Amino acid sequence: EASRGRHRPRSLDEGREVHHRRHGARGLLGPSGEGVGRTAAGPVHGAQEEPGPAGFRPVAARDLCWNCQSEAGGEYFCNSCVKIQPVSRETDYFACFGLPRTLDIDLADLERRFYDLSRKVHPDYFQQKSETEKTISLETSAALNTAYRTLRDPVERAAYLVRLEEGAAKTIPTKAPSDLFEEILELQEVLEEFKQVKSLETPEAARLRGRLVDEKHRLESRMKDLDGRLSARFKEWDGLVNRKQAADKPAVLNAIKEILANRSYLETVLEGIEQEL
Repeated sequence: EASRGRHRPRSLDEGREVHHRRHGARGLLGPSGEGVGRTAAGPVHGAQEEPGPAGFRPVAARDLCWNCQSEAGGEYFCNSCVKIQPVSRETDYFACFGLPRTLDIDLADLERRFYDLSRKVHPDYFQQKSETEKTISLETSAALNTAYRTLRDPVERAAYLVRLEEGAAKTIPTKAPSDLFEEILELQEVLEEFKQVKSLETPEAARLRGRLVDEKHRLESRMKDLDGRLSARFKEWDGLVNRKQAADKPAVLNAIKEILANRSYLETVLEGIEQEL
């Protein structure tokens, strides 16, 4: 490396300082476009931390290797010195596993990719390495865990994609389905009445309990309907991605947001009923 006239950083912090001056802060791209896994100041996650079509490849982990300062073309390891590299801030959860931003994901394939990458960067394999490599390994493992947990759940995956595409930091707000608004208001009144008498073995308590059970089944049926509609939107979105029809994406994203907002609201109502029954 000395023959190249490049200075090798003595620590991860020094390497980051050099890299940040040249290329900006790095870290796995979260839903708002902010880095996940680190800030310019250093690591923020532990290993247990949660909160294109064919030919697509993830964004390179960085432009220059922190160790040898060569042009690093590898995704997680430098092609020159083979040292583990920080994950790029531009790498979103999909690109982290080499996937396009589509919603119908092969979960078996996602799991295979996750375990394959996790084995390569797991902190256990870096116990005898430098502190720099240990830190990067820990952060990368945390980033992979976060990305995998998000993408393996279809609802979390859809919510993440919406926020990612729109650059929104906030979660999607809940919203009652317009056709159920009056029904839900009445249901809340029944729930309040039941709270007052549920400890009593009276005909009225039994009647209200039966009413809540029936409403619970109706709402669960509605949730299944929403899930079916969401699945259909997944296919619609993936078709747009594969055909590169960007102009039609906002309408599909809005439809997905509406379904997610309704679903989240009904999920909260169902949880309230289940707590009282």
